[in-house]
Amino acid sequence: MKNLILSLGVLSLILSCNKNEAPSELKTDSEAEISNIQETSTFYSSKGDSLQVTYFALGEEVAVKVKKNSEPEITLEAETISSSGNPVFSNGELNWEMGEGARGGRLLDKQGNGIAYEERK
Repeated sequence: MKNLILSLGVLSLILSCNKNEAPSELKTDSEAEISNIQETSTFYSSKGDSLQVTYFALGEEVAVKVKKNSEPEITLEAETISSSGNPVFSNGELNWEMGEGARGGRLLDKQGNGIAYEERK
């Protein structure tokens, strides 16, 4: 019994000594952390164009990567909420308005011309 109490005392002393961890590095505001990347969804327009959409966390905000057909991928950051209550992501030239339930949306250019994209049925 004495050995058990002594062993538990030594074990608790060892565990309490290991609580000093090295401080983590602090990130500056300019170093946005990309995390929580969602699975890429592919949507289609009525013209047959495809659009790959990937939502992810960019620091404390949500952002989206869009890739139309074989064009280069573009990152859009959270901008506002549309009149219908859906999130809008933008880079100043292009907007993605997420559809209800993230099952599609609208891609709009700077002039406001939009193309609707939906899941294939």
